[in-house]
Amino acid sequence: MQWIAVFAIVLLVGLAVTFWKTILGALAVLVLAGAALWAWQALRSRVKERRDQAAALAARADREHALFLEGKDAGVFGRYSPIDLDRPRPTPLPATMAEWREQRRRK
Repeated sequence: MQWIAVFAIVLLVGLAVTFWKTILGALAVLVLAGAALWAWQALRSRVKERRDQAAALAARADREHALFLEGKDAGVFGRYSPIDLDRPRPTPLPATMAEWREQRRRK
């Protein structure tokens, strides 16, 4: 039984010594294929991220357009309210979007 293990080890070492160029080439191909797969997935991730950003921007533009059609200032100025020149001091901007919406509902 032990001689089979020794024979197998000698056979594997002999094959590795004989075909080392082929083995090295196969490893290089595998490394290049892995790098190409990683680059492809990174590119797909970046494209998806940009697509999501464009969709979010379009949704915000649609929201602001609807507000503009309703005659609200947020439709023109977006998240940044203009200073009311009739008041002596400007009103502070809300800290969160929820506060902003609540202030707009009250007006």
